[in-house]
Amino acid sequence: MNLNILNNRHLYLLRVVLLIGFLFAQENLISWEVADPTLNRKFIETYLNKIIANDKFDDNSIQASDVIMLQMENTEKGLVLKRLRAKNYDSGEFRRFMMDQVKLMDPKLMDELIKRKYKWGEVSKRELSELESYSTVDNILQERSFKRARDAFWWSTSQLEIATTGSAFIRGRSSSQAFRMEMGLQDLGLHRQIFKNLLLGISNDISSAYVLIPSGSRSVSSVGGKTVPDGHALSGTYGVGFKFDTHSIGGQVNYMDASNTFKNKGMLEKQAAHIVLPTASGLIYWSNTFGLNRNIPTSMGKEMSTRKTEIRKAKKEADKKRIWKTKNNESYEGSLISTENNKIAIIVERNDKAHKQAEKGRLWTTKDDKSIRASVVTVNKKEVTLLRQSDDKRITTKISNLSEYDQEFIESLIWDGETEKIIDFDDLSSEDKRLIRLIKQEISETKNSKGMKVSKPFASLRLKVGLSLVEFIHGSIDHNQNASDKQNLDISDRINNVDALGVFIKAEVVTDNKKSKGYFQINTSVPGLTSLALGIEHNVWGMFNVGSNFVYIPKSSGIEFQARQSSKSKAWTWYPATEDGAFLPELYFSIHF
Repeated sequence: MNLNILNNRHLYLLRVVLLIGFLFAQENLISWEVADPTLNRKFIETYLNKIIANDKFDDNSIQASDVIMLQMENTEKGLVLKRLRAKNYDSGEFRRFMMDQVKLMDPKLMDELIKRKYKWGEVSKRELSELESYSTVDNILQERSFKRARDAFWWSTSQLEIATTGSAFIRGRSSSQAFRMEMGLQDLGLHRQIFKNLLLGISNDISSAYVLIPSGSRSVSSVGGKTVPDGHALSGTYGVGFKFDTHSIGGQVNYMDASNTFKNKGMLEKQAAHIVLPTASGLIYWSNTFGLNRNIPTSMGKEMSTRKTEIRKAKKEADKKRIWKTKNNESYEGSLISTENNKIAIIVERNDKAHKQAEKGRLWTTKDDKSIRASVVTVNKKEVTLLRQSDDKRITTKISNLSEYDQEFIESLIWDGETEKIIDFDDLSSEDKRLIRLIKQEISETKNSKGMKVSKPFASLRLKVGLSLVEFIHGSIDHNQNASDKQNLDISDRINNVDALGVFIKAEVVTDNKKSKGYFQINTSVPGLTSLALGIEHNVWGMFNVGSNFVYIPKSSGIEFQARQSSKSKAWTWYPATEDGAFLPELYFSIHF
């Protein structure tokens, strides 16, 4: 045997052994990030104080707003700290702690991190690589699974689901099989508003087999069961169908037997003369699922938002005429005009009530309990002149000689009209001090502001794109024949092959908490039939959901059928919602057990 070949084989085996050993080693590693902002700040600030005290701060890159990441190794001696990092979410940078300084910190802090008795989060592949650990898969929390979106529109997490749209879903507690009832062929653009055939079948997590049962509908329906005037719904007959849905590809095949017999019971002459039936149909589509993120405030962002709200309310309050109080229980009603030089200036408003009392007359009391009933003649800062009502005699007295109650009354007369009152900030009541402090604060959030918001996933978006094929036939039955008699369909034209092709696009969204879902769908075909559909459903309480569907059929959306050469009949165009088109809203309710 060639020596080089032998050496290469040995080298290959050595690599395999090392790889297996590496993979096993990775299984012993446990990694997570600290999601508790209080603990993050507490540990990092203690660390920063330690390196400042030891004159090591010049070598530091860690900030107090960073998030701590730990990696533990499961050894025979138990869990041992392997790596300690700090991540800055704004820059995406990973930073190293100086472990010699960490060891000088209070060991209780490190024990608190290692015990993990706090809010923590998983780490992604990218973050694992920074911890010098590697993985080929993302944690489920970062991954967008198609199943969450599919379950919302295909499967169900409920054992019983019933909706007023004519749909029902029943499955066992632990069964992978379920009974399904639907109305219409929604993905093909044959919505239940224009095609009311029932689908009854058995489904599992991937596939569904069903039978098609005609409903006998003759009209296009809108919200509340109202019909669209001159709308021409599709007819139906008995048939079978099969559909499937995987993570990347899905589709369906349906067949309805046009050779079945029909009755004209309940049909108008026009409806019997023009019967449109989707006999054979199919759909194939590709799908992919994406994550939808939104910016949510961090704990710092929430605090900042609360602060901004307080400032906004304070400024609104200060702009109004209000009562300003001092520590000495003095009060002045007026509007704020200035807060400069540690003083506040207000325009004291006229106290109409006090003035009316002063002109009419009131009871005045001195500090030695002498009383007179008099009206005010003149008043200044030191003296007041009163007109005694008993003998119309004028009496002038110092304001300081009056009772405290009367002195407060005089104050309401002195600071009047548009008189400016200056009050020292330190003399204000604690409530008014806080108001002034708030209105003087300015919080500006620049593009470089950090820690305000973080992008987090909140929903899954599943996109489907595919091709459809629907074979339409146009026929008639004898309207004059007995309504209870069965008769064969007289087929005049058939839309098939390339002419039956169409395009299907659908976007499905479901929130991670599964409380809300919605979809948008477009169907357009070569013959000229186009429809747009939009649906939203939300869990309003317990097992009770409310939803709405909107189907829009544009103007001139329809299919032209040709007349037979052997017949004298003319070409006829089928418009499901009249030539002018229609908007078909629908409100529904569903219950989930």
